[in-house]
Amino acid sequence: MILYLIIGVVFLYLGAEALVKGAHRTSIRLGMTPLVAGLTVVSLATSTPEAVSSLVAQLQGHYGSIAIGNVVGSNICNIGLVLGITALVRPLTITHFIRWREIPIALVATAVLLLVMWLQPIGRWTGLILAILLIGYLIFQSIVGKKEHVDVEDPPHFKRGLWPICFDTVLILGGLAALVFGGYSFIEGAVRVATRFGVSQRVVGLTIVAIGSSLPELASSIIATLRGHDEMAIGNVVGSNVFNALFIVGLVSLVSPISFSPKLLHFDGLIMLGMSLLLWAVSFRPRITRVMGGGLLVLYTAYLVSLI
Repeated sequence: MILYLIIGVVFLYLGAEALVKGAHRTSIRLGMTPLVAGLTVVSLATSTPEAVSSLVAQLQGHYGSIAIGNVVGSNICNIGLVLGITALVRPLTITHFIRWREIPIALVATAVLLLVMWLQPIGRWTGLILAILLIGYLIFQSIVGKKEHVDVEDPPHFKRGLWPICFDTVLILGGLAALVFGGYSFIEGAVRVATRFGVSQRVVGLTIVAIGSSLPELASSIIATLRGHDEMAIGNVVGSNVFNALFIVGLVSLVSPISFSPKLLHFDGLIMLGMSLLLWAVSFRPRITRVMGGGLLVLYTAYLVSLI
């Protein structure tokens, strides 16, 4: 079990390193800003472990509480743990676009998720609506990226051409594969540990699975901010929350209707909304400082303690 965890962490780091490099250079070629790249390319890639784990949970035994708990728990984890630790590593600069455009979009996606949870079971028609909303989100980000591409400059030693494009594509695909394998390995080991102690589906989804599948976001955000791409680091978290709410819940419910514990809506869902509103409030400061990051981490720890 411990070996699964170690292998998972190693592959998550290697995958994140490759993904951030490839995504950043690809975003420049496509005329995208690092923010839009983080909101789309990186977010979709790092949300894959959540999608895989939720889909497997639903298909293996209709473990709806694990599937939805993973989404809700991951969104809480992204703000409390991922942003908290990333800000502790290096304070994050907040831009006007993040404050007034991207975080409000994530808030709307969170509200939509709470609404569909209230209408449970989440059926296929609901999943279709979520898929349409996700497509609209991607189209919007594509349009925004094209409008803002004039501000993107080639960094030093940046090369264009067929071979660099192929190399970056391999980096993205290889990084994605490593993230999926690493996330799966970590989750496999963590779930085995959890089940040995008889933990409920809801708690497993909110903690072990959510934290394990959020490690790609953590690794990618830390590496992005260390490379000076604060917008990509924050965009990764915000975009991942949008993808979790629309893409994962939409995908899983299209495959099979989802039923889950009502407490996921009445308690954990409200915590998710509260953390999202807190992130928006924090964004009105020029930077997410180490003190703020520590505060987010303390709040997340308190939430985990409440689940015991």
